[in-house]
Amino acid sequence: MAPAQLRPGVVLPLTGGASILLLLSALGPGDPVADVISDYALHPSSAPWFALCVLLLAVGGTAALTGLPRSWAFRAWQGGAVLCVVFPSNADGESTFSGDVHRLAGGALLSCLPVVGWKVARWAGATGHARTVVRLSLLVLVTAVLFGVSHLTVSPLGVARGLLERITVFAQAGLLLAIAATPRLVPESTDKRDVAVLPPPV
Repeated sequence: MAPAQLRPGVVLPLTGGASILLLLSALGPGDPVADVISDYALHPSSAPWFALCVLLLAVGGTAALTGLPRSWAFRAWQGGAVLCVVFPSNADGESTFSGDVHRLAGGALLSCLPVVGWKVARWAGATGHARTVVRLSLLVLVTAVLFGVSHLTVSPLGVARGLLERITVFAQAGLLLAIAATPRLVPESTDKRDVAVLPPPV
């Protein structure tokens, strides 16, 4: 079965958010390789653009997942996006309640979407498009794990922390587009017997 046609309500917010992040990485303050994305919220010139970027990605992601059965992973991803905007990060060396909430929300934002992709691939059946969703889910998961490891004090990945996070976010945008293009082969209420069905091989 051919992929479904992508809706403007999915494509425009996701590409808009990704484009803003790309422009901030190229022209914004800080080092896009070493500095995390949330550091843009600490600069008056880039803070509004950061908020708009996350908001667009959240709107596009919600639109991409419209019609799919809701799950804890979807709710955690959506909630993480909102909390990342509401609670700004803090500068290195500082510890604040807002910064702690931001980091936890960011972890949910980066790690939960692959679970959604895994479920979508399972529902879509053994198709080439479903395998694409699985591959993108694995890419998001791997880069998210590497980004998490980069925060460890002894990790040599710390010098590329910002780059790893940006790759993860761009991969998430691609995964959301792939999810939105997945033919809806199951109704919104899925049978519990489907839980044991695995997604197609990579």
